[in-house]
Amino acid sequence: MICLKKRDFVSSISHIEKVKMSDYLYATDYFRIMIISKFELNEFMECLKLTNRFKRYLWTATDIPEAYADSYKRFLRIIANMIDYKQTGKDGHLEKIFIELEAEKNLPVSSWMYAKAKELANPKKRRV
Repeated sequence: MICLKKRDFVSSISHIEKVKMSDYLYATDYFRIMIISKFELNEFMECLKLTNRFKRYLWTATDIPEAYADSYKRFLRIIANMIDYKQTGKDGHLEKIFIELEAEKNLPVSSWMYAKAKELANPKKRRV
């Protein structure tokens, strides 16, 4: 988590890969950190693979509270739109991101997602 805050995404991946997903809190942290790190490193195919694995986990896990799972499903929708926008540049994806973020203020890592959406909307700051 500290590596993620320091924007050291390679180290954050290295550390989180050692975590055992023994309950839903560890599992959701694992997926969240991996997805954010892969996104920040522009590894979109890996990011998409992780989102698919996370979706399967959310739909099949029996120990995760429904409200918690629902918030992460919304997180995954926004991430998918962010990846689509980064790959295609179509404004429709960016609009969907902002609509989802405005509707859902209490999403996991919503501050990161909102900052990233603002960065995507500003072509001068956008990293490729």
